[in-house]
Amino acid sequence: MNKKTIKLITLHDLNDFVSKASIVEGDIIVSHGRYAVDGKSVMGMMSLDVSNGCIVEYPADATEFENFISKFEI
Repeated sequence: MNKKTIKLITLHDLNDFVSKASIVEGDIIVSHGRYAVDGKSVMGMMSLDVSNGCIVEYPADATEFENFISKFEI
């Protein structure tokens, strides 16, 4: 599993993130503070404060997803 710290500002960014995460084989875990949610779930993602930054854990072989989230990296 790889980790990156990202920030998703707009609802459009959040929807794009979930769409890309949904096609990745394996788990996408997004955490903020002590809370962790499934990165493939819009409702889960909306329950976190991702506009202040969050940590994304994703499979090491998900290079296309990694390239996508690099634009949100902080």
